[in-house]
Amino acid sequence: KVRPDLSLRRSIIVPAEIKRDAKKAEIAMLAVLLDGSGNYADIVRRALPLEEIKSSSVRDIVNMILLLRRENKEINAARLMNHFGSGSEATSLISEAVNVLDSLDDKEKALYDCILRIKKDNIKDRLTMIQEAIRMAHSQKDEVKVKELVAEYNSLVRLNK
Repeated sequence: KVRPDLSLRRSIIVPAEIKRDAKKAEIAMLAVLLDGSGNYADIVRRALPLEEIKSSSVRDIVNMILLLRRENKEINAARLMNHFGSGSEATSLISEAVNVLDSLDDKEKALYDCILRIKKDNIKDRLTMIQEAIRMAHSQKDEVKVKELVAEYNSLVRLNK
């Protein structure tokens, strides 16, 4: 008997997991973008700057999708996989996104949830960086810098609510 190689098999992301994990949210966003119907690429272009996407591979794929959309070319997994070549991380992310696509019922709501999760995760990371900078400024007894950082921290906390 020949046993199938299951080492490359990936789990399918459940929509509820999108709200908890930015990495899974990025993959689910890719999945929605791979769906040719709808103006999902335009939504991402308006709502999420590419710099906010943490994974460089996902950022490259999204950039390519936006480029294809701008040129009015068809957006599909095969075209993207050919562009990035076999064996790359981008290719495995695209195949994982294709698997996720079938599990998403309301694609537009899922896309907005993904964008929100990514933005909230970035704000949380920024808050952590500011906290560390406040500690450093406080240890150096730089009260002006501490006040500036605390004001920035408070404004971000208000945005994050």
